[in-house]
Order: sequence, then structure tokens, then C-alpha cells
Amino acid sequence: MKRAKSVARKQELSFFKVISDDKRMRFPRGNIPRVQGLVGRKVTLRDVDRNLWTVEMARDGDDFYFDKGWPQFHQENHLKPGDYVSFDYKHDGLFDFILLGGDGCVKKGVGCPRSSVKVEVEEVYELTDDDDEDYAVEQWKKLKEVEIDDESDEDDEIEVLVKGSKSRSSTSSSSLRQKKHDKEDYYGRYIFRSGLAVQPQNPYFVSTSRKLRRNVLHIPNEVRERWKLKFESKMLVVDASGRKWGSKIKKWNDGRLWCTGGWKRMCAANNISTHDTCICEFVQRGSDDMYMLVHAVGAPK
Repeated sequence: MKRAKSVARKQELSFFKVISDDKRMRFPRGNIPRVQGLVGRKVTLRDVDRNLWTVEMARDGDDFYFDKGWPQFHQENHLKPGDYVSFDYKHDGLFDFILLGGDGCVKKGVGCPRSSVKVEVEEVYELTDDDDEDYAVEQWKKLKEVEIDDESDEDDEIEVLVKGSKSRSSTSSSSLRQKKHDKEDYYGRYIFRSGLAVQPQNPYFVSTSRKLRRNVLHIPNEVRERWKLKFESKMLVVDASGRKWGSKIKKWNDGRLWCTGGWKRMCAANNISTHDTCICEFVQRGSDDMYMLVHAVGAPK
């Protein structure tokens, strides 16, 4: 009896769609109850070669869609009207899929493992098992110090933030009290209370992407002090799909820390835009090695 229930549940989470030229893909009505909690979030589509695409779940009236990111998925897999895609929902916003041509035969799509997020400086690694992960970290440690191509943009952005900080130094005491009252919730209590995500067991903080800080991530002092975190000059940024980017940690004279380089590339790879919220989790590997695991949960509603 238990086996029958398990099989039935899996069938409820599996479906296929006939491909059209639409810019988004509508979910079958029967699957909507299973995906309601994903609306407004970024989800991952994974093929048989473990290639990954990020798309956004959206709602329009009573219908649910794969929306932003779907055209790229459509193009890169060479989909044509009349093709089929079979989806199997796994967990935590991950969908496995298989492509079928109009004749019912399996279609290659990309056809081989691809470097889905190619960068000019950082290596991008795919996490598969502990051995591969150890190898990736060792390779990162061997990387020589190199200049990031768009680092000047990041420095310009930080300079703007510095100027803004100086101008705020003359703010009245009443404004400072208001600022303290409106203090950012670094620990995302609203996210976990609403059920959008599970609270990490490791040290973490929550950050909302802003237009001004599109290239850099501020690591709050409060978070560092609470968990006594120590940062090296370089750190790996890892997304929920296991892809890795090398980043630099820059420290201001006033002690504030900023993550640059890899952060921008991770955001681009996951279609993270202004007002999207990210859970930044610090995962310790051994006594001295730490990387940042990022979970994108979309913009708060």
C-alpha cells in the first residue's frame, strides 16, 4: 500500500507539454496545486546531461507559467512547435526534463554537458559528489590573483556608496533613530514564517538586491560578529544548483566587507534582479575553508 501511494504521488508531480512559439509555458491545470508555492520564485530545469536553466514561476489569473528565462531555454534546446517536454518535479524548485521530437523520439537538445555560465576569469564547476567538490575547491585555491574585467565598474559603485555614506554622516539624530527603527532584517524572518524557504542550519543572512548594489554584496558586520566569521581575500560563491564562481572580498577602512566579481556573475546566471531576495549561507569546510551558498527566493510579495 505504501508503495502505491509513493507511485501515485510521483505521477501527480510529472507532466508533459507540447511546445509552441509562446514566450512562456503554461502549466496543466491539474498540476497547479503542487506548484503554487513556487510563484514568484526562480526554479531550475535540469536535463539528462545535468545542464541547468533558471526560469521564473509566474501567475496570470488562474494560470501558472514558466515565464522569465523560458525563451532562453526554448532557444538553447532548439525546440520547435510540436516537440514535447516531459517534466518531473523533484524538490526545492528543481524540475528534471526530457525532450521529445514530434515523432516521439528523444531529442538531444543541447546534446552534451555545457558550460552554461561561462565567465572570463572564474572557473565554473558543477557539484556532483564530494570528490568533485574537493577537486573544485583545490583548483580554486591554485588560481593566481587576477584582475576582474569589470572591477572598475564595481569600484565605481562602491565609490558611489562611499559618497552616499559621507553625506549621511550629517543626518539628524531623529533620522538616525528612524533608520535604526527601519533596520534591515538580516535574518529573513518574514521569509521563513511565510514558508518560502527553510531556515539554514549554518550561519547566514538575507539580502535584497538593489539597483545601486547590483554588482556587489555587502556582508553585514552584525552577521560576522554573531557567528565570529573570518573571511579570506577570496571566497567561492555557490548557487543552489551547485555551480561555483570565484569572488573577492574587499574590506573598507571602516571595517565593512563587500563580495565582488563572483557575486555579479552568480546573479546574472540565476536571473536575479532588483528586489529579489537571496539567502546567503556560509558553509564551513574544515577549520579554515568556507564558501557562500546562495538560495534565490524571488522578490517578496
